[in-house]
Amino acid sequence: MIHVEEYDFSIDEFVLRFGKKSGIIPYNIIDYKPHSKSPVHGRSPVSADTYRDIVILYNKNDNEIERLAKRLEGDLKNGYRGSSRIFPGFNKVFDLNVDIRSHPFDKYDPENIYRTFEDRCVKSINTCFPLIILPKVNKGIYDSIYYRTKAEFLRNGIVSQVVTKDLLKNENNYKWALLPIAIQIFTKMGGVPYVLNRDIVSGKSRDYSVFIMGLGISQHPLYKNRGVGFITVFDNKGAWYFMNAKTILMRKDDEDLRDKLSELLRSAINEIYKLYGNKNIILIIHYSGKDISSREENAIKDAINKVNESGGFVAVYVLKIKDSNIAIWEIKNGEYAYPPVGTVFRLKQDLYLLVTSGCFNEDKTDCNIRRGLSRPIIISRHRNIEPEGASEEFNITDRDLLATVFGMCRLNYSAVQNPVSREPITTRYSREIAWLTLRLKEDFDVDISGVQNKLRYVMWFI
Repeated sequence: MIHVEEYDFSIDEFVLRFGKKSGIIPYNIIDYKPHSKSPVHGRSPVSADTYRDIVILYNKNDNEIERLAKRLEGDLKNGYRGSSRIFPGFNKVFDLNVDIRSHPFDKYDPENIYRTFEDRCVKSINTCFPLIILPKVNKGIYDSIYYRTKAEFLRNGIVSQVVTKDLLKNENNYKWALLPIAIQIFTKMGGVPYVLNRDIVSGKSRDYSVFIMGLGISQHPLYKNRGVGFITVFDNKGAWYFMNAKTILMRKDDEDLRDKLSELLRSAINEIYKLYGNKNIILIIHYSGKDISSREENAIKDAINKVNESGGFVAVYVLKIKDSNIAIWEIKNGEYAYPPVGTVFRLKQDLYLLVTSGCFNEDKTDCNIRRGLSRPIIISRHRNIEPEGASEEFNITDRDLLATVFGMCRLNYSAVQNPVSREPITTRYSREIAWLTLRLKEDFDVDISGVQNKLRYVMWFI
């Protein structure tokens, strides 16, 4: 029989920190302004306040798209008509001075779209951000205009934002998408919309720095012998630091896999040391059970041990996070209801269920089950991967480790309507990076590492 632990989490415990104040929901950014206009570590070559233009690009052969593009231009400039509470305007939200204008391209051809962007950025393409209107396509289509256009801009070191004609046509969806679109653009410019108002792992000595890493390996869906190893690194408040990725040969022997993972971990340590000197590093790793097999787990273990033997970390904790088919509900006043988000169930030692979708407030009547069931995520601590004895001397509890997962579920710049995302951004973003990196390399011959100095510091993939 499972039981509820006494250290459940609540949204109020993980308040968001903006520029002026802290708040519960991402929409507080309208009043409180963004946390920072540039990455918090201060070493990034990008910053939102260096941008001077947002160029909305649309197909000139579609009169309806032209009308929608002009409307989008006006709403980004002046705010959504009639309701500044929905969206008051890009510059007003982020305290920037960016010129927003729309320009047509000739046809749905990535090179033509990029040339149009290049021609319209009179100052510099590095201070100009492209917002591209494309038709809606299935992202599973390998040769879609979406991927080909993304690849063309990334090949030139330019991060872009795509919106679809279908979204712009749906008035209700469109008006509520304006702020999320703006937040994604600001983030891709190098800004930090918000972080957590507290250290996720709290009460540790000032002699130690806690970092949270998403780590994983992903195979190409068509070329099974090719893969990518990837990491994402966040600080103790959930602020994005950097990402890195390496292509890997997925051979029967694991030598290349182990070596590349060791290189990734070592490069992450060196990068952190550049930022924080020789502070002792406590590393908490999240990886997705959806993507990792036992062979990859052994490679991760060997890579961690190899790096740790040369003085990489003072402690490493490893959490495997995966989806579940478990449905959980409770009976309140004779009715079935969702359990509160943040509820923790312990199945056995080092194995937990964490509710990340369901009921945000036990007193609300809309917690009654009407469609579907709340499915928690499964979190398991893998002590067999952790270096022996290296983690025992630090007073990091199970609650601390689970808090890193719940805290990272509070930070999602691409879905700001949800107070808590179902999956932490450590694993979700890492999977997005892996998928896009493989697609760009194998299908479009775009090597992200070639333009990585800029891209690795911004969330180009959201």
